[in-house]
Order: sequence, then structure tokens, then C-alpha cells
Amino acid sequence: MCAPVRFTGSNFRKETAQEKLERLKQLMKQRKESL
Repeated sequence: MCAPVRFTGSNFRKETAQEKLERLKQLMKQRKESL
């Protein structure tokens, strides 16, 4: 697991969670399109 150098308290965790969600959504889209 890679973490950025800059930390912004609890907001940092929220940002990473949001990024993971977006990445998951994109992955699901790609999977559906490829099926």
C-alpha cells in the first residue's frame, strides 16, 4: 500500500477513501465493458 508524503489529518483519510472508491468504480466499468 502506497501513501502520499503529505498528510492532512483526518481529511487525508477521507481523500484516500474517495480515491479508492473512484478507482473501484472505474474498474467495475472497465470489467462490465470487457465482458
